[in-house]
Amino acid sequence: MLLRICQSALLLVLGTGCGGGIALSTRAKSADAAPAESPTNTSTQANAPASDGQRPEVALAAPPPNAVPSTAALQGAPPAPPGGAPAGASAANGASTEADARQMLEIEAWFALTVPNVSEALRALHALARERGGFVADEEVSGAGAERATLTLRIPSGSAEPFFEAARKLGDVDSERMNVRDVGKEYHDATILLENLRAALHRYEEILAKAQNVEEIMKVESELTRIRGEIERVEGSLRWLRDRAAQATVHVTLTRKGSTVVEPDRAVAKLYPGVRFGYLADYRGQRGGAGYLGGGLSLRGSRAISLDVEGLRDATRDTRGLDIFQITIGGEDYSDFLGGGRRQWLNPYLGLRAGYARFLGYGEAVAGGTLGVEVLHTQYVTLDADFRLLGYFFGTPSAHIAAQPALGVNVAF
Repeated sequence: MLLRICQSALLLVLGTGCGGGIALSTRAKSADAAPAESPTNTSTQANAPASDGQRPEVALAAPPPNAVPSTAALQGAPPAPPGGAPAGASAANGASTEADARQMLEIEAWFALTVPNVSEALRALHALARERGGFVADEEVSGAGAERATLTLRIPSGSAEPFFEAARKLGDVDSERMNVRDVGKEYHDATILLENLRAALHRYEEILAKAQNVEEIMKVESELTRIRGEIERVEGSLRWLRDRAAQATVHVTLTRKGSTVVEPDRAVAKLYPGVRFGYLADYRGQRGGAGYLGGGLSLRGSRAISLDVEGLRDATRDTRGLDIFQITIGGEDYSDFLGGGRRQWLNPYLGLRAGYARFLGYGEAVAGGTLGVEVLHTQYVTLDADFRLLGYFFGTPSAHIAAQPALGVNVAF
C-alpha cells in the first residue's frame, strides 16, 4: 500500500514539471494546423492574459507576414496593372473606340421636289437646316421667277432623319435616293496607321540626334520629310472622315409646279460632214477587173442616214475628167452584240445604199450593201473603214458589180 502511494506521488511530481511542455507542444501543433488569423484577431489574442497563468502564445498564433491577405484580395478586386489603371480599363477603352468606329456612317441623300413656290421652299429649307444645327453649303436658282433651284445642305447625322421628314412635306417628292456608307473600318485603319507613323517619326528623330556625319543626317532628314508628309495626309483623311460621319450631305432639287425646265445636256452634233477616199474594182465581161481611184464628200446626219458624192478615175490609164461619178444615199446600224456603237474603238456596222452613177458615160442605177467598222468614235470625230459591194443596173449593155473599199473621216458640226 505504501509502495503504491509513493508511485502515485512520483507520477504527480513528474506531471507537474512537464505539464507546461506538454501543453506547449499541443498548442503549437494546433497553431500549425489552423488557418492564419486576421491581424485584428492576432492583436486581441496577444493582449489577452493566459487563462491558466502561463505565457501568452503570440508567436505561435500570429500568421507569418506573407500570409496576410492584401486589401485588393479582401475586396475581391483584380490587381491593378502598372501605371495605376484598373485591370481591363485599356480593353474597355479599346472596345469603346472600336464600337464608336463601327458606328461611323457617311450619309448622302438626293431629293427632287415639286413645290408651289420655289422661293418659299428655299426659305423653309434654310430654316430647317438652322433649327437642326446645319447649314447650306451650295445654292443655285435658275429660270424666270425662280422656276428651279438646287442646293446642298450639311445636316448633323443625328438630325438627318427628322430633316428628311420635314423636307418631304414641302412639296411632292418626284424622286428620292439615299446612300449610307460605313466608314468606321476606314477610320480605324487610318488611326492605326497614324499611330505607327508617329512612332516611326519619333524613332527617326532619336536616330537624327545620334547621327555622326552629314550623309547619315541627310538620309534621316529625307525619311523624316517623307513620314511627316504621310502623317499630314492621314490626318487630313481622318478629318474628312470625321466630318462626313458627323454631318449628312443632302442634295435638294426644287421645281415649281407647272413649269417645264429642260435639263441642260451636253452639246450634240447635228451633222457629221467628212471626206472619203477609196478604190473601186469593176467586174464585167469586156473589161474584167478594171480599177478606179478617187474620193468624195460625205454628209452624215447620224449612222442611220448619210449622203456620199464621189468621183473616180481609171487607175491604169490617163484619162480626162472622171470615169465614174456617183451619188448614193443609205444608212447603217451597229451590232448590239458587239458594243452597239457605244465603244470608242472598233464599232462594227452593216448597211444598205442606193443611188445614181455615171459610169463610163452611161447613166446607171446603183444598189448595194456596206460592211464597215467605226475605227474611232468620239464626240467630235469618227474614223471609218468600210467595204461596199455595189451592183449597177439599167443604162448599160449588161449589168455588172463592183467592190469598193474606202476610208472616211467625219467631224462633228
